[in-house]
Amino acid sequence: SYTEEEPVAPAPSINEILKPNLSEENNLSENNLSDIDSDIDNILNKIEKEFVRIVGPFGKYIFKKRKEEFFKKDNITKFSVLKFIHSLAEEIPEIKKRDLFIENTKNFLLNL
Repeated sequence: SYTEEEPVAPAPSINEILKPNLSEENNLSENNLSDIDSDIDNILNKIEKEFVRIVGPFGKYIFKKRKEEFFKKDNITKFSVLKFIHSLAEEIPEIKKRDLFIENTKNFLLNL
């Protein structure tokens, strides 16, 4: 007996297959960037808390001033955060406390 087959859509061309889906790409990059931004914000908050813990309440002022000098919002990298940590460490006169601050805050970067 004869059965009628349903029409099948033509196979996509190789160009259609390889062409990136822009909406997927945008979602991925936006999600990754927002995750990285929130990670950076969390790390900077942890660095600030550690700095204030070691230096005292005046550390909030120093941290804020250094942060404004150091970062332009769109070019924060792990390396720039590391340089920022060392810049803050220069404000700590006691060598043991300075070393402790650097050691503790570098660990925050490992989680980024």
